[in-house]
Amino acid sequence: MGEAQLENYENEDHLLKEADDLAGKSEWRKAALLLGSAGSTNLLSTKARGAQAFYFSRAGDYEKAIILLKDLCQIEPTVAQWPFNLGFQFQQNGQWDASIAAYENALKLAPKWIKIHLSLGRAHEETRQADKALSTYRAARQVYKELPHESRLKAAKSYGLICKQIANLLLSKNPRQNQEVAEALDCLYEGAEAVPNDLNSWYRLGGLLLDLGRLDEALQHLTKAEKLGPRNEYVCHKIAQVYLKKGDADEALRRYGSIQPHKQVPYILRGIAQCLLAKGQALEAAKKLHQAIRREPDKFFHYKDFALALIELQASDQAVEALEKTNSLYEKEHGKPYKWAIDKINAIRSTPLSSSERINFDQDPSSVSTISFGAVTKFNDDRGFGFIQDRSDNVTVFFHISRVKDRVTPQTGAKVRYVREAGQKGPQASRVWLLKD
Repeated sequence: MGEAQLENYENEDHLLKEADDLAGKSEWRKAALLLGSAGSTNLLSTKARGAQAFYFSRAGDYEKAIILLKDLCQIEPTVAQWPFNLGFQFQQNGQWDASIAAYENALKLAPKWIKIHLSLGRAHEETRQADKALSTYRAARQVYKELPHESRLKAAKSYGLICKQIANLLLSKNPRQNQEVAEALDCLYEGAEAVPNDLNSWYRLGGLLLDLGRLDEALQHLTKAEKLGPRNEYVCHKIAQVYLKKGDADEALRRYGSIQPHKQVPYILRGIAQCLLAKGQALEAAKKLHQAIRREPDKFFHYKDFALALIELQASDQAVEALEKTNSLYEKEHGKPYKWAIDKINAIRSTPLSSSERINFDQDPSSVSTISFGAVTKFNDDRGFGFIQDRSDNVTVFFHISRVKDRVTPQTGAKVRYVREAGQKGPQASRVWLLKD
């Protein structure tokens, strides 16, 4: 931006306000260009250059953001914000080695900034350096414990995520060592206490306690998650699983019954089937598992439970087919045969089950997905995702452009028909159709 152009504004604050107004309308590139090109910003303050880098980043122009931030690192070499933001731009651009170097520089300047530890650890994970990631996260734990109370409050959200990442890394090891499980559990306790209003923190803690068979403790912490998100289906699922392990299939089914039909995604259907099997209702269990398989055909555990139901129904041929599929998918995922499935196949073949008739599941009407209706409330064209507000219950549902029929870009307010399911971060649409007004 030339000097003459800059004179058209009363001052830089006026210029920044206009850029901010454009950004408020998600016109990120216009906001960045208003502040001038990356090569001619010498008339702007570091604050304005930082804002311009941010706008370029939001517009997806990471190269221009990188140029600006490299200059800022030279101008203010002791300010950790600039190498930290630079690391993020490299990360978005897929330049992981450069990202790590920038984050490490930021950490030298601000060793107590917990968010840098989190970003650096994630970068190490992306480059498959699990040990370095774990070391970075563990260092952050120590730093966090030494922070004054007010600083801990400000860093609590990042710290909760660090605790989650440590637990994930430790629990992903095979085989798990007792001390690693204990450390993971300790981290999840700390993470939940750091962010007590985050239902996912209590959910993760309750889930590990469930896996460890500490059912009363699991129920205690999952109940906290349920209070924070009363309609959350994956929390309800875990609570139902606790009751199932306690031997109370009726209460487990009652819990599953509170989940609306359109939220009964494959893992929910499998959980319901497990309860039905425990109650001796093998046919109804098989129907639920058949639905799960139709919607998620690449998971060995659906076929495993389906085989168990078919064995109860004395359907020899179908049970063997399900067990063979179980073994095939397990071997594909784990790189070795599934001994349990092979043993079951051999047992059935040596002593065939009594029924020779095949059970037909294809006409089960409950296997049809529930269609929902709503309107697009927001769509980010640069990043290809947006949100739908459901017409029936006003729930906000995430969707990606890849799920929209013919990948037609939706406008805000567009009416849609869609299939809703539960994602890791909340409700999401698996298919979206734009409707004509």
